[in-house]
Amino acid sequence: MSGSVFDSADFEMPIEDVFSIAGRGTVVTGVVQSGSVRTGESLLVLKPDGSQLPTRCQGIEAFRRVIDEARPGDRVGLLLEGLSKDQVERGDVVRSVVAQQPAPGGTITAPAPLDPRLAAVPSETLGAVAALVAEDRKIEAIKLLRERYPGDLSLADAKDLVEAIAAGGPTAARALSSSLPATAPSDIADSALSALLAPYAVASLPASVETEMWSALQAGQKIVAIKLLRESTEGRLGLKEAKDVVEAWAGARGLPAARTGGCFIATATCGTEHAPMVALLRDFRDTALRPAPLGRALIRAYEALSPAPARLIARSPHLRALARALVVRPAALVARGVVRRR
Repeated sequence: MSGSVFDSADFEMPIEDVFSIAGRGTVVTGVVQSGSVRTGESLLVLKPDGSQLPTRCQGIEAFRRVIDEARPGDRVGLLLEGLSKDQVERGDVVRSVVAQQPAPGGTITAPAPLDPRLAAVPSETLGAVAALVAEDRKIEAIKLLRERYPGDLSLADAKDLVEAIAAGGPTAARALSSSLPATAPSDIADSALSALLAPYAVASLPASVETEMWSALQAGQKIVAIKLLRESTEGRLGLKEAKDVVEAWAGARGLPAARTGGCFIATATCGTEHAPMVALLRDFRDTALRPAPLGRALIRAYEALSPAPARLIARSPHLRALARALVVRPAALVARGVVRRR
């Protein structure tokens, strides 16, 4: 990586969250930036001040599955040997032992901003923007920069400034963010989730849960995100409340809302598109069918052919009962089984 003080071929993972597992040890989570690591390999935890903590990878888990190796782009949890939760924190970096090549003086130094316009940015804002860039969240970084820049800043100029920070790579951005006071990126990005949970007496969720929920939403698996939320809040939210929170959070973070409508026959049979059976079939359509080319073709064919019979069904109680028994209810049973396995 050009401009990095470490060889990008070596393992590197910025730490996003830390927690303990009783009887096992300390787990750190994050996204692998470069290289790979296998269970049993020796590692270093690099602190912002340049100090290092030796450790060993005792286990690797990705989305609740134990795996043997973590590679670039994988979001994983690493079980670290010999370290307590208090010794490691967000912003530290896990690296391969062979990757150690400290800069002169034995520390990682924050690079000076290359674009003179960055000099006008308050240090707190610059640190927060750099932290978002380090996590490859450029859209959020651009938005934050435009909101907090002293004076008018066009979208094009904000993109240029964020790219200037990103030019040095994730290592340089992390070094810059750790050298400046900043609001934690999770506080910036997920304040909307905290506000949505406040009425239910839930202060916040662990960062690992928020990350897993967001990954599920980006993959179109809203039901998975709702289930994670209900599990993490220990039943304080009912199904409807959890669904409302997840949908509102997705909207606040700019994720397009899932399509409504389209399930014409089910809607005509149930009398409303908000019926639970219709919602289940819609989730099945969006999460199981839509991602695949064949599934999208089936959706297009159904949406072209079904409106006419749906209108007939809506006008006849007898046809509604028949459609419910022979079409909608069997389809919902199949959809429920598929959605639960995903």
